[in-house]
Amino acid sequence: MAIEVNRPALARALLSSIAGNAVATTPAVFIVFGLFLSPLSSEFGWSRATISVSLLIVSVVSALLYPLAGHYADKSGARKMVLSGLIIYGMALASLSLLKGNLVALYLGYGLIAVFGAMASTPVYTKVLTDWFPREKQGLVLAFGSGGGNTLGAIVLAGVVAILVDNHGWRAAYLFLGAAVLLVAVPLQFFLLRDAPRYKPSGDAVAPNDQLPPEGHTLSVAVGKIEFWLILLTTALGAGIILAIVSLVVPILAERSISDGTGPLVIAIFAICTPIVQLLVGGLLDRRIRPALLLPMFLAPAGAVVILATATSTPMLALSGLLLAMGMGTQFASLPIYTFRQFGILAFGSITGIMYSAMIIAQGLVPLLLNWGFDSTESYVLGLIACAVWLGLGSALFVWLGTKSDSYGLTAKTKVEQV
Repeated sequence: MAIEVNRPALARALLSSIAGNAVATTPAVFIVFGLFLSPLSSEFGWSRATISVSLLIVSVVSALLYPLAGHYADKSGARKMVLSGLIIYGMALASLSLLKGNLVALYLGYGLIAVFGAMASTPVYTKVLTDWFPREKQGLVLAFGSGGGNTLGAIVLAGVVAILVDNHGWRAAYLFLGAAVLLVAVPLQFFLLRDAPRYKPSGDAVAPNDQLPPEGHTLSVAVGKIEFWLILLTTALGAGIILAIVSLVVPILAERSISDGTGPLVIAIFAICTPIVQLLVGGLLDRRIRPALLLPMFLAPAGAVVILATATSTPMLALSGLLLAMGMGTQFASLPIYTFRQFGILAFGSITGIMYSAMIIAQGLVPLLLNWGFDSTESYVLGLIACAVWLGLGSALFVWLGTKSDSYGLTAKTKVEQV
């Protein structure tokens, strides 16, 4: 079967995903969170664990809403939901600059960020890309769309926030985050984001997957399969733990009196290397590499966490950033591809919504537990070792996933003609 593809429409979808992921909650909330931790604690006298509850709120609320957002995108498209969500999400980020020492206001602000951030989140953009791009190219495309966007956001947002916190205070940094969403992301999405024609029959662009039957499992069937839980436990929770640790790199190293510049260096290495790894792994997955060959990549972050807990030299800590990137890039590339291959496109948005819910719960819960451990023992070491053990166990489960045959990865072979 030959399929015609409108190349400008594909380019718009990819650029929309990059722009959206660059200001999503991972780079704009979780990655930069450690930069706000000490200033907020110093100004208002809150403990680190108390402040970290805000991340748990984001995680729980997002976990509840991601599947609903994915389901809406499955049924009605993403454009209206993304645009309306981004506007209030940006306003909520900016509103945190007005904090006056009221914990309820802090938690409420992060709650609003979670609600409206879920409407313009990574699983929604992933659904958009799987609608538009042919199945044979989705490994690279999903890697570039989500990995490239998250990395762009992590580098730019974290860099600017660090400068603003040091030179102009944390209030200016929150204002910057809100402005990045409202003045950059919203206009870009207005001009770039388009739903696939199945959601708007009068559309003039052709999406390849509109010309194929929407095959796949329903959500209820998918949840009943062991493959669903293997993907969730290995790639979703594993990625969430890695991102949680990255969000605390600065305070983890500061607690051990390591120079102020080392933490941002580790984050920068992580942010730069993650999309490179994700693109490489995505390309390998398009070629149907055996999952067992990726085992070293899955084990790498466990070693990184041990280094963060024990090493003191800058070269070793820089290595930890690279190892974290190897794991993160592999997790990010594997999650949507294995989800698509096992369960198809029929309920892809809903299923990936649950996967990203598990990821974001880990992103919020792990920092809370690590900071609770720090408040109790004045050390992050025990918590980091526990994370390393879980990441190692997840690697073994991923190998087991590799023994499961794809349900939908080999169907609907097509020839794509670009126009």
